[in-house]
Amino acid sequence: MKRHRALISLAAGLIALFPTAFLGQNVDLPPQSADLRALVETERNLQMYALDPISMANQLPGSPDAEALQMLGDAAHGSANELRAVTDLLAIYENMKCDTDRALLKPLLLDRLHLYSRLIDLEAEKAAIPLGLKQPPTVTKNALQLRDDLKAAKNRLDAVAVSLN
Repeated sequence: MKRHRALISLAAGLIALFPTAFLGQNVDLPPQSADLRALVETERNLQMYALDPISMANQLPGSPDAEALQMLGDAAHGSANELRAVTDLLAIYENMKCDTDRALLKPLLLDRLHLYSRLIDLEAEKAAIPLGLKQPPTVTKNALQLRDDLKAAKNRLDAVAVSLN
Protein backbone atom coordinates (compact mmCIF):
# COMPACT_ATOMS: atom_id res chain seq x y z
CA MET A 1 0.00 0.00 0.00
CA LYS A 2 2.83 2.38 0.87
CA ARG A 3 4.56 1.49 -2.38
CA HIS A 4 1.39 2.31 -4.34
CA ARG A 5 1.12 5.73 -2.65
CA ALA A 6 4.80 6.38 -3.30
CA LEU A 7 4.38 5.63 -7.02
CA ILE A 8 1.34 7.90 -7.26
CA SER A 9 3.21 10.67 -5.45
CA LEU A 10 6.20 10.24 -7.74
CA ALA A 11 3.99 10.34 -10.86
CA ALA A 12 2.16 13.45 -9.62
CA GLY A 13 5.47 15.12 -8.86
CA LEU A 14 6.87 14.36 -12.30
CA ILE A 15 3.75 15.66 -14.02
CA ALA A 16 3.91 18.83 -11.91
CA LEU A 17 7.59 19.35 -12.79
CA PHE A 18 7.34 18.48 -16.49
CA PRO A 19 3.73 19.02 -17.61
CA THR A 20 4.42 19.52 -21.31
CA ALA A 21 6.57 16.42 -21.55
CA PHE A 22 3.75 14.25 -20.20
CA LEU A 23 0.65 16.01 -21.46
CA GLY A 24 1.95 16.75 -24.96
CA GLN A 25 -0.04 19.91 -25.62
CA ASN A 26 1.17 22.60 -28.03
CA VAL A 27 4.00 20.59 -29.49
CA ASP A 28 4.84 22.54 -32.61
CA LEU A 29 6.39 20.78 -35.56
CA PRO A 30 8.74 23.01 -37.53
CA PRO A 31 6.95 24.46 -40.58
CA GLN A 32 8.65 23.34 -43.75
CA SER A 33 6.65 25.07 -46.49
CA ALA A 34 6.00 28.74 -47.06
CA ASP A 35 2.25 28.08 -47.03
CA LEU A 36 2.41 26.47 -43.61
CA ARG A 37 4.56 29.28 -42.21
CA ALA A 38 2.08 31.84 -43.52
CA LEU A 39 -0.90 29.94 -42.06
CA VAL A 40 0.81 29.67 -38.66
CA GLU A 41 1.56 33.40 -38.71
CA THR A 42 -2.04 34.20 -39.66
CA GLU A 43 -3.32 31.98 -36.84
CA ARG A 44 -1.11 33.79 -34.31
CA ASN A 45 -2.28 37.19 -35.59
CA LEU A 46 -5.91 36.11 -35.26
CA GLN A 47 -5.28 34.96 -31.69
CA MET A 48 -3.89 38.38 -30.84
CA TYR A 49 -6.75 40.09 -32.66
CA ALA A 50 -9.26 38.00 -30.75
CA LEU A 51 -7.88 39.31 -27.45
CA ASP A 52 -7.88 42.99 -28.41
CA PRO A 53 -11.61 43.54 -29.16
CA ILE A 54 -12.55 41.65 -26.01
CA SER A 55 -10.49 44.02 -23.87
CA MET A 56 -12.01 46.97 -25.72
CA ALA A 57 -15.50 45.55 -25.23
CA ASN A 58 -14.90 45.17 -21.50
CA GLN A 59 -14.22 48.89 -21.30
CA LEU A 60 -17.62 49.64 -22.84
CA PRO A 61 -20.00 47.17 -21.17
CA GLY A 62 -23.59 47.32 -22.34
CA SER A 63 -22.94 49.57 -25.32
CA PRO A 64 -23.76 48.55 -28.91
CA ASP A 65 -20.06 48.99 -29.69
CA ALA A 66 -19.19 46.33 -27.14
CA GLU A 67 -21.57 43.90 -28.82
CA ALA A 68 -20.03 44.52 -32.26
CA LEU A 69 -16.49 44.21 -30.87
CA GLN A 70 -17.44 40.99 -29.10
CA MET A 71 -18.79 39.62 -32.39
CA LEU A 72 -15.49 40.46 -34.09
CA GLY A 73 -13.53 38.85 -31.27
CA ASP A 74 -15.63 35.70 -31.52
CA ALA A 75 -15.06 35.52 -35.28
CA ALA A 76 -11.30 35.97 -34.85
CA HIS A 77 -11.12 33.40 -32.07
CA GLY A 78 -13.13 30.81 -34.00
CA SER A 79 -11.01 31.31 -37.10
CA ALA A 80 -7.79 31.02 -35.10
CA ASN A 81 -8.98 27.68 -33.72
CA GLU A 82 -9.91 26.45 -37.20
CA LEU A 83 -6.54 27.52 -38.60
CA ARG A 84 -4.74 25.81 -35.71
CA ALA A 85 -6.51 22.54 -36.47
CA VAL A 86 -5.66 22.59 -40.17
CA THR A 87 -2.07 23.78 -39.65
CA ASP A 88 -1.45 20.95 -37.19
CA LEU A 89 -2.72 18.42 -39.71
CA LEU A 90 -0.72 20.02 -42.52
CA ALA A 91 2.45 20.00 -40.38
CA ILE A 92 1.96 16.31 -39.64
CA TYR A 93 1.47 15.62 -43.35
CA GLU A 94 4.60 17.56 -44.31
CA ASN A 95 6.72 15.81 -41.68
CA MET A 96 5.66 12.30 -42.70
CA LYS A 97 8.45 10.31 -44.28
CA CYS A 98 6.50 7.25 -45.44
CA ASP A 99 4.77 7.72 -48.80
CA THR A 100 2.12 5.15 -47.88
CA ASP A 101 1.18 7.11 -44.76
CA ARG A 102 1.12 10.36 -46.73
CA ALA A 103 -1.18 8.77 -49.29
CA LEU A 104 -3.54 7.67 -46.51
CA LEU A 105 -3.57 11.12 -44.88
CA LYS A 106 -3.92 13.15 -48.09
CA PRO A 107 -7.72 12.64 -48.61
CA LEU A 108 -8.38 13.60 -44.99
CA LEU A 109 -6.15 16.66 -45.30
CA LEU A 110 -7.90 17.78 -48.50
CA ASP A 111 -11.29 17.31 -46.83
CA ARG A 112 -10.23 19.34 -43.80
CA LEU A 113 -8.72 22.08 -45.96
CA HIS A 114 -12.05 22.47 -47.78
CA LEU A 115 -14.04 22.29 -44.53
CA TYR A 116 -11.97 24.88 -42.68
CA SER A 117 -11.83 27.10 -45.75
CA ARG A 118 -15.63 27.19 -45.77
CA LEU A 119 -15.82 27.75 -42.00
CA ILE A 120 -13.35 30.64 -42.20
CA ASP A 121 -15.40 32.10 -45.05
CA LEU A 122 -18.45 31.97 -42.77
CA GLU A 123 -16.46 33.71 -40.02
CA ALA A 124 -15.48 36.41 -42.55
CA GLU A 125 -19.17 36.93 -43.33
CA LYS A 126 -19.87 37.15 -39.60
CA ALA A 127 -17.09 39.74 -39.24
CA ALA A 128 -18.74 41.82 -41.98
CA ILE A 129 -22.05 42.09 -40.08
CA PRO A 130 -21.04 45.25 -38.18
CA LEU A 131 -20.25 46.90 -41.52
CA GLY A 132 -23.95 46.97 -42.36
CA LEU A 133 -24.78 48.80 -39.16
CA LYS A 134 -23.94 52.32 -38.17
CA GLN A 135 -20.78 51.88 -36.11
CA PRO A 136 -17.99 54.14 -34.89
CA PRO A 137 -14.91 54.30 -37.14
CA THR A 138 -12.85 52.02 -34.88
CA VAL A 139 -15.40 49.20 -35.11
CA THR A 140 -15.71 49.64 -38.88
CA LYS A 141 -11.91 49.64 -39.28
CA ASN A 142 -11.56 46.49 -37.15
CA ALA A 143 -14.36 44.76 -39.04
CA LEU A 144 -12.83 45.56 -42.44
CA GLN A 145 -9.37 44.44 -41.34
CA LEU A 146 -10.63 41.19 -39.86
CA ARG A 147 -12.78 40.41 -42.89
CA ASP A 148 -9.84 41.00 -45.23
CA ASP A 149 -7.51 38.86 -43.08
CA LEU A 150 -10.04 36.03 -42.98
CA LYS A 151 -10.59 36.16 -46.74
CA ALA A 152 -6.80 36.01 -47.25
CA ALA A 153 -6.57 32.98 -44.92
CA LYS A 154 -9.41 31.28 -46.81
CA ASN A 155 -7.67 31.92 -50.13
CA ARG A 156 -4.42 30.53 -48.72
CA LEU A 157 -6.20 27.34 -47.61
CA ASP A 158 -7.75 26.99 -51.05
CA ALA A 159 -4.32 27.45 -52.67
CA VAL A 160 -2.82 24.74 -50.42
CA ALA A 161 -5.66 22.37 -51.37
CA VAL A 162 -5.07 23.01 -55.07
CA SER A 163 -1.31 22.46 -54.69
CA LEU A 164 -1.92 19.07 -53.05
CA ASN A 165 -4.02 17.81 -55.98
